[in-house]
Amino acid sequence: MNIKSTFIRKCFAYLRLDKAMYYDKYNENNICDACNVTKDSYHILMICKTTEIERNTFLQNMNVLYPNFHNLSVYEKLISILNMQFNDLEVIQLICSFVKQICVKTKLI
Repeated sequence: MNIKSTFIRKCFAYLRLDKAMYYDKYNENNICDACNVTKDSYHILMICKTTEIERNTFLQNMNVLYPNFHNLSVYEKLISILNMQFNDLEVIQLICSFVKQICVKTKLI
């Protein structure tokens, strides 16, 4: 999948890199102000109170477009989002929109 938006590509690159460093000391001092836990990709996209509205809207839309998505574990959903494991253009656009909203809201990039 060729993502034309440089900003969205940067968001995905940052989130994937952060996921790879999940257990690294890099994250130990990176605490979420809203939740008071380590702020990593998993937290920002799937758990954080700050991104709850965007996440709930995204998940509702994903369940409509990709009916089996709700059967995935939270971790499997995260991996699917970060790896863009879908062939449907509408689903990919939805994921890109969600990631962009989260990156802007949490000022990741």
